[in-house]
Amino acid sequence: MKLCTVCNGHFEDKLDACPNESYPLIYIGKHPLIGIIIGGRYKVIKAVGAGSMGVVYKAIQISSGREMAVKVLTSAEGPDSAHLRRFRREARAVSSLSHENIVRLYDFGFMEDGQPYIVTEFVKGRTLAQILRERGRLPLSDVLPIARQVCHAVDEAHRVGVVHRDLKPENIILQEPDQRPGSPAKPGLANKLVKVVDFGVAKIASDATSSASLTMEGKVCGSPGYMSPEQCKGFNVDVTSDIYSLGIILFEVISGSRPFSADSVMGLLFMHVNEQPPMMNALCLDLNVPSEVEQVVRKALQKEPYERQQSALELWKEFEGACQGRGQKVPVAPVAKTTNSSDWIPFIGKENRMIIEHAQRYSHERPVKALDSLDPEEFYLPEEDEADEGKPAWWFSQPVKVCVLIGTILLIALTVTGMLPNIVKIHDVGSKPTRQSDSQKPTNRSSGVSRPLEKTAKDSNH
Repeated sequence: MKLCTVCNGHFEDKLDACPNESYPLIYIGKHPLIGIIIGGRYKVIKAVGAGSMGVVYKAIQISSGREMAVKVLTSAEGPDSAHLRRFRREARAVSSLSHENIVRLYDFGFMEDGQPYIVTEFVKGRTLAQILRERGRLPLSDVLPIARQVCHAVDEAHRVGVVHRDLKPENIILQEPDQRPGSPAKPGLANKLVKVVDFGVAKIASDATSSASLTMEGKVCGSPGYMSPEQCKGFNVDVTSDIYSLGIILFEVISGSRPFSADSVMGLLFMHVNEQPPMMNALCLDLNVPSEVEQVVRKALQKEPYERQQSALELWKEFEGACQGRGQKVPVAPVAKTTNSSDWIPFIGKENRMIIEHAQRYSHERPVKALDSLDPEEFYLPEEDEADEGKPAWWFSQPVKVCVLIGTILLIALTVTGMLPNIVKIHDVGSKPTRQSDSQKPTNRSSGVSRPLEKTAKDSNH
């Protein structure tokens, strides 16, 4: 049986994607744990979801009858496996947190076959992702109470040294609080209690050695749609990585779409590292996002960690002020020059790196200068028949550039030593060629570079 982590639907093994959400399905077997008692205390009722490393079950605590969420690691590769170490780290991270907007950890242990599990509070409600699928986007009046609770939860985690590293709408649950008799219900989403869940890829920031040892070449932890540039590169991350993820979430709930989308994971990671996000108002004509709000979100999405807000609480204060019309102008760093695509992912491998470099070198989407800004003496547009259509001009290739450079150096050396025959006339290499009159311009312009020096019979007679 397979599970969709978006809608929590269960489907047959033959399906690869959720028919409702078009989202990849996760294989969770035939629920061998249904009906068993874990740790002698928790009876498993059903599977309700899947996280980064395990399947989440709804269970009942036998002693109290209280509903619990039990997360069991799906595949442990031994007591020293990276999965198991990350699972232990999750339990340790969550157990150090105590906040009303963070899911509470109650228990932790190992099953008889060695599989570890954690027991947390069972949160009844809908994820922010489910709400966005229903509504498309949210008004700022609804975004504010959600952002406030999420930012305070993340700030509390950062305060004790925990970086979530997988913040996304699927990991934000809006819980309907228990209503006391006679208490009025607040309209909209203002009455929802927000819970940040799934610290499956949480990192104890103070444990640098452990973090480094769990970083494997070719693998990164997180969800590609919400990963920070440094996370995409496979680098160690700090609290500002979560700030970037929060910026993506704010962008999505306000505009109805994420700033970056691509046909492949590699393409999406590349965009996080190199591309600048669009303006939210440009995505939809009926959007009217205040410029102050736009600036706060764009600051959170800066490529360099030091250019973002330095805490979740700082992000919240700037966002709240911008939404309420009392925000000050937020300085946003200028757009950085795009880097080579082969420089930003250390784990793509030599072969893939060569492919990317080759594609970049011969791409037809080169940045060009405006024609009116070019010096006429430095710019020459070849005729239509001078290059094959659809192929890059040969003088742009690196080998030709190298050969021309070497030839120039040899030519100068021969001239200085007197070894070059006097019949060849050489112009001053260091000087700029003077503008030719129309009568002096060459009639046969076979390329965009200067014609090579030639020995002709006419020259020999002189």
